[in-house]
Amino acid sequence: MILPDCLKKISEEEKIACLAQYNASQWREAAESAITHGVGSLLFYNIKNISSQLDIDRDVLEEMRRKYYISAARNMRLHRELQKLLDIFESEKIPVILLKGAHLSESVYKNIALRGMGDVDLLARQIDLRRIEECILKAKGEPQESMRIGKHECHFEYRTQGNLCVEIHWRLISSEYGGSIDLDEIWERAIKRTGQDCIFVLSNEDLLIYICAHAAKHTAELRMIMLCDIAEILSRYCKMLDWDAVCSRAREWSIMRAVYTLIRLSAQLLEAAVTEEQLAALRPAQFEEEKYSLVLKQILDERAVDKSSKISPSVAKLWTFIGVKGKFKLILKSIFLSRRIMSAKYHIPVNSPLIYLYYPVRLKDVLLRNGKVIWQLVFGNKKTRVLAEKVNEVSLLREWLLSG
Repeated sequence: MILPDCLKKISEEEKIACLAQYNASQWREAAESAITHGVGSLLFYNIKNISSQLDIDRDVLEEMRRKYYISAARNMRLHRELQKLLDIFESEKIPVILLKGAHLSESVYKNIALRGMGDVDLLARQIDLRRIEECILKAKGEPQESMRIGKHECHFEYRTQGNLCVEIHWRLISSEYGGSIDLDEIWERAIKRTGQDCIFVLSNEDLLIYICAHAAKHTAELRMIMLCDIAEILSRYCKMLDWDAVCSRAREWSIMRAVYTLIRLSAQLLEAAVTEEQLAALRPAQFEEEKYSLVLKQILDERAVDKSSKISPSVAKLWTFIGVKGKFKLILKSIFLSRRIMSAKYHIPVNSPLIYLYYPVRLKDVLLRNGKVIWQLVFGNKKTRVLAEKVNEVSLLREWLLSG
């Protein structure tokens, strides 16, 4: 595949030797694939100085250049909009931690054009959520109703006047994916952003582990940008990373497989700055190589899973149950969740009798989101079942990555 070769962390001389083998048709496909994988700007940046020595059609190169500058302009606008919001939190003395794209583009890639920002993710303490929501409302942010506080168990979402989508998280990873993360320790290790007292970024080790876990969570939509993030972190902080801490925390968070798999993939495909000894220290006991191969296939084969699928993993599990009776049992199980999960989803004290009033709400939520697909799976629809089978396969792969 041409795209990983274009994104490798190697010298220009090595790139020329590696990329000269590809013809104009392959470069056209690479440009299209780069957009799908979220690395269009990175592709252009990596080849712009050597493009005259490669077999790239002029119109393809110019289109790549145009999209690069469009991305740069968009990211500059979004960063300005983000800074307005961060200044409000700073003035109100509300601490937040920048996650993913906003921090990566600015501090890791050191070029905001290279790392796109679909939305901005911030980690906050639960005690500050109401104050944060009040600040965003005062700044005329528009709530995304399905993602208000109390509608989701780990984040809520707003869109600012400048069209910046902001997700406020109070957990790094949703409880549905398992793991055990001590958020107090995350905050203790967080690093203050230069010139600000209340705006933080994750410690280098926590950032690496979190980016790996986030990629694993999105196994169904794995893209090259996720591996590029890991490779950039390793390149930027390779001499500063406490590798023993990376290993111990990945083990404590119960995501050793995810961290090892994603870092190994970034080394295999992008020649990320990690040694064999470091990988060996991360490798879980009784690691399943066939599962690693499936994850590799998932990221290289854009046809592996329909990424636009509207079938949720929980609904796709209906396919594994034989007979209508078994399927209805699973439906009931997905509605009548444990008190602990209902408490997290609807923000009701776990011991409150009011929690029972939320089961009809849960039924309504399930039917609104998945009613049509559930009907098709229970009573037969070949196309839906084939898609559900694919989703279920990827869901099992994700569960493996995030379960130890």
